[in-house]
Amino acid sequence: MKQIVTLSLILSLFVPFAPVRVEGKDNTPPQGFIALFNGKDLSGWKGLVADPLKRANMTKDELAAAQKKLNYENRRSGGSTIRKESPLRNLMRVDATSVLSKRIIRQT
Repeated sequence: MKQIVTLSLILSLFVPFAPVRVEGKDNTPPQGFIALFNGKDLSGWKGLVADPLKRANMTKDELAAAQKKLNYENRRSGGSTIRKESPLRNLMRVDATSVLSKRIIRQT
């Protein structure tokens, strides 16, 4: 009996990984909604040029110039999303600097 319970528990762990047949649903948005992208790839997706506070203070011309620059950088870099002025990149730089400075302070 213990073996059956143990085997049942082990097999129940694999149930979530069993293949499930997915029906090809119609991927159109409900009436009144706009699809951000087609659900297969990111064609039609438009990301933000800058953080919302900077973006809100931009004029239409500044926004268009920033978007043009971003489009050029993304094409040139193969679609990389981390740019020179990216907050994530700055965060990594700050963390690395603080770690290095702590090591230098401890060594001296």
